[in-house]
Amino acid sequence: MTDVISRKRALQQAHSELSALNRQLVELSETDSLTGLANRRRFGVQLERAQQAVIEGSHGAVAIFDLDFFKAVNDRYGHDAGDVVLVEAARMLQAHQSNDVCVARLGGEEFAMVFRGMEVADVLAICEDLRRAFSQGHFSIGAQRLRVTVSVGVALLRESRSQSVSLKKADDSLWKAKSAGRDCVMFESRWPHVRDGVDDLQVFTNLRVDDEPLTPEALREKYALPANQHPGFTRSQWQEAVQRRETVDDYWGWVSYKIEARSQDH
Repeated sequence: MTDVISRKRALQQAHSELSALNRQLVELSETDSLTGLANRRRFGVQLERAQQAVIEGSHGAVAIFDLDFFKAVNDRYGHDAGDVVLVEAARMLQAHQSNDVCVARLGGEEFAMVFRGMEVADVLAICEDLRRAFSQGHFSIGAQRLRVTVSVGVALLRESRSQSVSLKKADDSLWKAKSAGRDCVMFESRWPHVRDGVDDLQVFTNLRVDDEPLTPEALREKYALPANQHPGFTRSQWQEAVQRRETVDDYWGWVSYKIEARSQDH
């Protein structure tokens, strides 16, 4: 009998240790090794949970943060210095993490935040606070003090669309922020579902929203280019953009972002 009890206890201990090891493995598989933030895998899980909360009647949003001109930091100071900047950026973002706010590193210099149960005015306030903290702060690289700004794209989670579409909207807003000069927060549209109307958001001087319809005339007036001479013009892309009711800056942001991405890849 004593031998049976001992074996049972040994099995229970082994099972407990195996369960703990499995939990550690799951944690490692969902954690970015450099910054300690959630990685893209855990981010996807949290985004799905926030979307479900919206379907059940709550609020939600997603924001993408991209460090401006980060490639220049790596090129000038080396990748070790770039890692220092990434770790410090993660620390700044993580200060806003909570049970309802997940902060993740998507890869490279791109981070994201998922907001569950939070109204858009509060989401935008956090994003603007973070943008200002980056813009006014410095990163210490040895004796060097670097100023690294951040561009932010924000989109609502909506019951009427999937979380993947909302993520694409946030990414589109990020492109708009880049094309608007960087160091700013771009929201996907005018202010729907804001708590007390537009007046609540007048304090966000670095939030930029453009709603000029995409037409050949508008594009020519803004960029002095006929539509068919625009660097991102193809007939199919143009027709799709018009059907999606994109604005001039939506379209230009997409084009300029793609041009910049190609130049960095080569």
